[in-house]
Amino acid sequence: MLDEMAKLSLPAPAYKVSETQTIVTLYNNAVERESRLQLGPDIVATEFANLYPVAFTLERGQRPTREYLANRHKNFMISLNDALVAKGWYVDIFQFSRLIAHRRGVNIPLSDQIAQAIQFFPAYIFQLREYWGRYYLCVDYTLEVKSIRNLHQLSRIFGPREIISLSAVVDWKGWRRGRIIGYDNEFANVYLFDFKTEEKVPVSKVIPNLPKMLVERLLQQENIRFNLGSAIKQHSLALEPNAARIRAEKASTIARELAETIFPLRFEGLRAILQPAPTALPRYGDSKKEFVVNSITEPSVEFNHHQESPNIRDGITKFGVYDNAPRNIELVPICTTELRDKMAGLIERLKVGKYKYHGSERTFGTRFFYSTVVTVSSPGHILTECKRILKEHPGWIGNEQLDRAFLICTPESGYSTDDESSPYYQVKRFILESGVPCQMVDTPTLENPDWKDLNLALNITAKCGVTPWVLPGAIPDADFFIGLSYTQSGKREKERLLGYANVFNQYGRWMFYSGSMTAFNYDKRTVFFEDLVRETLGALQSQLSEAPRIYFHYSAKFSKTDREAILKAARSIRPNGIYSFVWINTHHAVRLYDRTVETDGSLRRGSYVSASQNQIYLSTTGYNPYRKALGTPHMLEVTIRTEQPSETVTAPDLKALAAQILSLTKLNWASTDSLCAEPITTKYAGDIAYLTSAFLRQGQPFSLHRVLERTPWFI
Repeated sequence: MLDEMAKLSLPAPAYKVSETQTIVTLYNNAVERESRLQLGPDIVATEFANLYPVAFTLERGQRPTREYLANRHKNFMISLNDALVAKGWYVDIFQFSRLIAHRRGVNIPLSDQIAQAIQFFPAYIFQLREYWGRYYLCVDYTLEVKSIRNLHQLSRIFGPREIISLSAVVDWKGWRRGRIIGYDNEFANVYLFDFKTEEKVPVSKVIPNLPKMLVERLLQQENIRFNLGSAIKQHSLALEPNAARIRAEKASTIARELAETIFPLRFEGLRAILQPAPTALPRYGDSKKEFVVNSITEPSVEFNHHQESPNIRDGITKFGVYDNAPRNIELVPICTTELRDKMAGLIERLKVGKYKYHGSERTFGTRFFYSTVVTVSSPGHILTECKRILKEHPGWIGNEQLDRAFLICTPESGYSTDDESSPYYQVKRFILESGVPCQMVDTPTLENPDWKDLNLALNITAKCGVTPWVLPGAIPDADFFIGLSYTQSGKREKERLLGYANVFNQYGRWMFYSGSMTAFNYDKRTVFFEDLVRETLGALQSQLSEAPRIYFHYSAKFSKTDREAILKAARSIRPNGIYSFVWINTHHAVRLYDRTVETDGSLRRGSYVSASQNQIYLSTTGYNPYRKALGTPHMLEVTIRTEQPSETVTAPDLKALAAQILSLTKLNWASTDSLCAEPITTKYAGDIAYLTSAFLRQGQPFSLHRVLERTPWFI
């Protein structure tokens, strides 16, 4: 049935599996097919990618073989780097086959005071990519934020721990890219990337590339009032409702310029020619040999009484949560004295609701109550007060009923969002280690809870064990999804890593969190993942069939040794299982667009393009009926490898893969938004990594209480 539908360029059959029946739905796409017949064969594709074809020829005009080009990607990028520099470009970054460059002297105007400290440069990302045996230059717009203060000036503000290992621009026989190895009052030891040597250079001739956090501190130190985050969003097009069209035009303009001024590019007996027209993405064709856009239906989710809706916010307010058994949850609110009345008002709002939110009992089947609002004189006393409360109520610690949650307001001013020494992280860590659900609330929410109350109540109830919504049917060909990840405490502390797994069943329902709080060496991560997977599947053993289909999701690329270690552990539990390794990559520069006037310029949500026999680009936040997006949506690059019990690798069903990933984007219990950029397997892993990384920077091992392992404590 699948093969016959594919011959007609029609969607694969959709399956809805329940305990009593299997419903198979076939889509004929009659409207699209009729439109195609009326328009004729020469339909102009409106969808396209920021991929510009590159043709290679040998010196005598012959076309080189794929094998001949296979090991020359890096040489092409080196030649492109040299050609750009020769034409007046400055190369900001050149690593991992990715080149980021901007034109010298072309910067975005800022006030004189700000320009003395930092500058903004409109830059472009270039990368050679191969798809279906053909080569393309990927071109994308970005923004480079550069400090223009030298190391001598910055060493008065920042310490060696913050500066050493930063990349830098170095004036050594011309401006060079390098990395700071060490420095004193006069000289810096820098490693020069181009020459692969370490040189001693005066500190006045070294300009470090500061991360955003240090740039903010620099501006504060210089008493420069400037909203850096907002400015970065503005100039990187993140605040533009028409950003996709602007970004696409910028990329096309640069591609045309390169085609005229840089190409043909000659290197190692090869000649490369760039075609300045972006690659079209037709809706019809052989998706196993070329770029073809396909679409899948927006998944629905299930609420109370088996009611379904693709719109989560509308469904949860209309039908109530999936797990609607009556519950009572005691809130323990803590805030500073001046915010007491606002905290009491917020809790009342959570109970009764406003606008489309109808209150906690009607929506979540949960009654909130509290004894008193605990107040402190200053934010620094919140942690002390939490310790006092739990000391007086030892029965609250690790209470498996999960019928109580701390509701705490900590200050935002005076602390950066990732400052591990802030009251936010100090308090949250203590309560999580004590085994009590914890919900932090910011001051703006206390000041005005409009349109925030629903999400806040959702977070509290989900952390206390309520299941808000699930998929109405099982995801086909899947039993469990396991999201793998690890947290690193700092870029120079490779010894301190924590690994963990998030487990979801075939309905996308959160099962449990599994992880060890024992740090391990980066080089031994495969051994750790082997132990982690064995422990995780061991906990699932009673629910596993003899031949389960299990998907391992990872936001980093699975190395061969990682895959072999995980497979070894999985086979030790279920030798006949079918195990798929799915790499979900968001750190790439490929963008997919749609120039039709009714869209915002981005490829519609639910559309995907096959990039190879085991890779797709999936639009999860593109043009959709649920939300108008600012900025340009980022595609998910999804790569899969499936291992059979016979130790053979089989070709995957890419449409089924796209449907799986899109369904898993509907299950983010942190928000009532109808869509999420990532599937929860990697989204939740990122949330955990963000929190545990801050906890590790505090200098002590973090140990989550076992009671919270079966709750989404991190949302």
